[in-house]
Amino acid sequence: MEGRTMKRLRFTEEQIIRVLREAEAGAKAAARGFLDQLHDILRDAILEAGGQVIPVTAKQIA
Repeated sequence: MEGRTMKRLRFTEEQIIRVLREAEAGAKAAARGFLDQLHDILRDAILEAGGQVIPVTAKQIA
């Protein structure tokens, strides 16, 4: 692409770190939600099979 210049974006270190931390927090929240759903499914399956269920939170698993 001759004759065209690319606009250079500049980010501060703080901006980059903030975005990464927000992404990490979002990923952790999604993982906790997934583990909670998985726990509920497994608990229901065990109860249907006549077993006992010990309550566990996603935080205890992770």
